[in-house]
Amino acid sequence: MNTLRRRQPAGVLWATAIVCTCAAAQGEELRIRPSAIVDGESVLLSHVADLINLDPSQSETLGRIVIYPAPRPGGEIVLHVRDIRAALVEAGANLATICMVGSARCAVTRPLPPKTVSPKPLQPEPERPKAPVPSQAAPKPQPREVQVERDRQLDHTLEAAVRQFIEMRAAAVEGRIEIRFSPAGSEALAHTSPPYEFRVRSKDDRRIGLLSLEADLLRDGAMVRTVPLVAEASLVREVVVARRAINRGETIEGRALKLEARRFTNESEIGLTDPTLAIGRQSSGFVQGGQMLSSASVQDKPMVTRGQTVTIWMRQGGLVIRASGKAQGAGGLGDRIEVLREGTRRKSDLLDAVVTGPGTVSVEPTQVALGAG
Repeated sequence: MNTLRRRQPAGVLWATAIVCTCAAAQGEELRIRPSAIVDGESVLLSHVADLINLDPSQSETLGRIVIYPAPRPGGEIVLHVRDIRAALVEAGANLATICMVGSARCAVTRPLPPKTVSPKPLQPEPERPKAPVPSQAAPKPQPREVQVERDRQLDHTLEAAVRQFIEMRAAAVEGRIEIRFSPAGSEALAHTSPPYEFRVRSKDDRRIGLLSLEADLLRDGAMVRTVPLVAEASLVREVVVARRAINRGETIEGRALKLEARRFTNESEIGLTDPTLAIGRQSSGFVQGGQMLSSASVQDKPMVTRGQTVTIWMRQGGLVIRASGKAQGAGGLGDRIEVLREGTRRKSDLLDAVVTGPGTVSVEPTQVALGAG
């Protein structure tokens, strides 16, 4: 069943019929699949559609068109026909020669990478100790063994302990942590364990940003000294960014967004990290191209728009009255807006209503009584 044609408005259906008629002689079709699986960084046209009866070179060229960035591993995005059509137009494809049929949307998933288990190296059979020769002295340790031990000690510096402490505190925040230390503490950070033991603590609850830390240096269980340290921890995380300018009130489409890695030193500044939280919603203000989207940048599409004719439900005692009116403002589900009942023009006749559904509001009984008077 051609769900794409069935769900389109009448004007679009007429235009689609012309496109299909032009392509009917050649039988060139772009059949959109209801679902697709990708394993790369981009969703290509060949992933979401079957190219039927096209010239091989044309089919190869069209198949490489990027529709949208791929979801994260283990994630899913839904691409609509308008996303595919927009990508074809941007690539310069001639839609008059291709009939677009099939599903109206395509759910694209990206599987998690398989877990690779590295094989354990075969342990060589330990050599049996040779009987000591009385005339020979015990062999001295080789320089290579000394160097290995020295390298092993460098892995247990105070710097490594502080880094581990910061990373453990920020483990609940998704992303990659980058840490820089103040040069003033470089000498103290070089202390190793052994001979020292370290106890690291923070002076506040911050997990990223400018961190004020203290480290106790102990030797044989006894306190040697406390070292003050300053570190800057930055969080690198992918956030939702506008690919192009988005106007205020515009319904946000998937192709208008992209994921981009940004660096943060304040958790409250992290914007949206999932494009699906913005796709299909409305922009609450103008968003510049390259600007990060936050929860304040988007809003649900209003169920009632300003100037729209709405159905007003009013209750008076056990009687339910239905009337028509004009909304004086926009609002979503549960929002309060003013409506002017049909047949009235005075501002005193404005009713304070609650949006209860698409194009529907309800009015308190007290206002009905006042209006009747």
